[in-house]
Amino acid sequence: MKPLLNSKAVCQLLGISPTVLSRWVHANKIPYVLLTSGKKKLVVRFREDELELWLDRRSRGAVSKPRSNLSDVDKKNGQIAQPLDNTVVRPVLENSLNSDLRLKRAHNASEGNR
Repeated sequence: MKPLLNSKAVCQLLGISPTVLSRWVHANKIPYVLLTSGKKKLVVRFREDELELWLDRRSRGAVSKPRSNLSDVDKKNGQIAQPLDNTVVRPVLENSLNSDLRLKRAHNASEGNR
């Protein structure tokens, strides 16, 4: 089982304030694990894989379409450039994100030991 992320780590990863994260938790807008709930305070943690899926579902933007016009032609060999295959690109991006998360966690752990 992977270790759970605390609120501080999630705020740093997403680039949001603790107040925004707290609002999202209370509104059930972000996946979390409830460890305890006291009268005044919730203790929550976050699963990395659930956050990644949540981010994937929230991703928006233009999706590039394969084109074959003159701008796609390789001037040196006269061949048409091929669109990137998502089955290759996606794992590379995911590995990059996972390594960034591990680096940030290691950094946060070293900061906590000071």
